[in-house]
Amino acid sequence: RCLDFGGVVINSKAASERGINHGDVVIIESPFGKKESKVIVREGQRPDVALLVGQLGQWKTPYATNLLVPNVNDFMKLDLDLLDAGGSGCDIAKVRIYKAG
Repeated sequence: RCLDFGGVVINSKAASERGINHGDVVIIESPFGKKESKVIVREGQRPDVALLVGQLGQWKTPYATNLLVPNVNDFMKLDLDLLDAGGSGCDIAKVRIYKAG
């Protein structure tokens, strides 16, 4: 399988337990946001962790805004207590993921 990146990455066992297959569209929601995304199923991902990229939400072109690739910033708020002196932070948010439709 191609090692593409174009959605939320979840563990294969966690996906199977939810009836989710590679390429399905899922809903990701947190207290701060809710979005659709394509799902990428991987063996090496922790079952209790979903992986999202952080840069795609900054794009404003119609092509990028229409992609089913969520931005981690859509699901969390900025917590200044988690930033270090260089501006790097810990991007952690509790989310719920389930099959769309």
